[in-house]
Amino acid sequence: MRSVFTTAPPIFKAGLIRPFFVELRFSAMPSLPSITPPTHALAITLGDAAGIGPDIVLEALHTQSPEPHEIWHVWGDLTALADRAKTLGCQALLAQAQQHPQITWTQTAQPNMPAPIRDGAASASALHAACKWLLEQQAQERACILLTGPVQKTNLHAAGYPVGGQTELLAEGFEQLTGKHYHPNMLFDCLSPSGMLPWQNHTYHHSLRMLLLTRHVPLTDIKKGLTPVQIAVAMQQVVTYLKQVHHIGAPHLDVLGVNPHAGEIGGDEEETLLRPAIALLQKSDPLITIRGPFAADGYFRDWATQAITPPDAVVASYHDQGLIPVKLIHGFEAVNVTLGLPCLRVSVSHGTANALSGSGQANPAGWLSALRLARHCLTARQPHTALLQKQDTSNGLPQTAKRLARELITTLNTPPETIEPTLPESPVNPTEIQLTSRFKRIKRQLR
Repeated sequence: MRSVFTTAPPIFKAGLIRPFFVELRFSAMPSLPSITPPTHALAITLGDAAGIGPDIVLEALHTQSPEPHEIWHVWGDLTALADRAKTLGCQALLAQAQQHPQITWTQTAQPNMPAPIRDGAASASALHAACKWLLEQQAQERACILLTGPVQKTNLHAAGYPVGGQTELLAEGFEQLTGKHYHPNMLFDCLSPSGMLPWQNHTYHHSLRMLLLTRHVPLTDIKKGLTPVQIAVAMQQVVTYLKQVHHIGAPHLDVLGVNPHAGEIGGDEEETLLRPAIALLQKSDPLITIRGPFAADGYFRDWATQAITPPDAVVASYHDQGLIPVKLIHGFEAVNVTLGLPCLRVSVSHGTANALSGSGQANPAGWLSALRLARHCLTARQPHTALLQKQDTSNGLPQTAKRLARELITTLNTPPETIEPTLPESPVNPTEIQLTSRFKRIKRQLR
């Protein structure tokens, strides 16, 4: 065994821990030269060492290994992984995987640090190293994707990264490496097209794909983080994903309302945010079908009983609105997909479950489902270029967002030069959707 020690630069401006990683290449058995070079590159991060990330990876290794056209690179706390393998009695399995000529293993944990800081720093280091490796693989025209294990956000905070989660760290990491700005969005997908619902013996024959317009945001802040342009761009990313990954030529989206009864008894977000975004996206692509906004409470009953035609994806305004039905229907097989980055990222839809680590009771179904979707994405999209990757970064807004912003202003007959700071912050006429305060932000983005 030979190891190469490398010190990486600081990951992000907010980071207080200087991460490092140790690349371990196990070469006890010389590998035979490949007849054809690998075309698919899979980056894997183990997640927090104190959680079940190492457990589910070890469990998956019983049945999963790289295909002849794949190369894997794994980052994380390899010392904890070896300890977990000893606890679970699968040292031989791990040793065999570490001998595999198509897998590279990289240590990202620093010794002699308190556990929360060590786990957070190791996870952040792993994500940064994976970003760099994926960009290098893309430069070699390989199809690339990232598969991440679960992390505990408090550990990231303890290590000096006050971010919402891995999605934000990845966006910052790619931005630091490329000099471009990214606007990631969270989609939940599942490759299981049918199953039995947990009530009334109803069966379903269509995956419930769910786009979240906001991620880990308190309910009181949901409206602050949304604009018609941002919503339209997020939906456009899903449309692109559906076309490129699932080969759906004319995607069908259903949009859920923000308020009870979709604003029928109060709230204006449906009129001031969702309907303008829907109009923009339909104008940009007439083949897209978008219905809604729907009242969310009755929508899922109609979806489950097939009272409505199932869409290709549902658009939820906030975290629990979308994820409660997804996890109820698809369980551990639901996969978290991050759109809008140079490479797609998939992850499990569950947390670290620290109480189950080392117990032998961790369920690997989520990891296996994420790996299956990752391979599906790699096969469907070659080379694996980014969704909405063509960017004009002069002002930090993707080209698609700029185009949609201009269409919004044109649609509402409100040229940017007429938007003055003296205009009232509240809409003058909701039916005309003036959106004065949001136009000011759009105007700044277009400069």
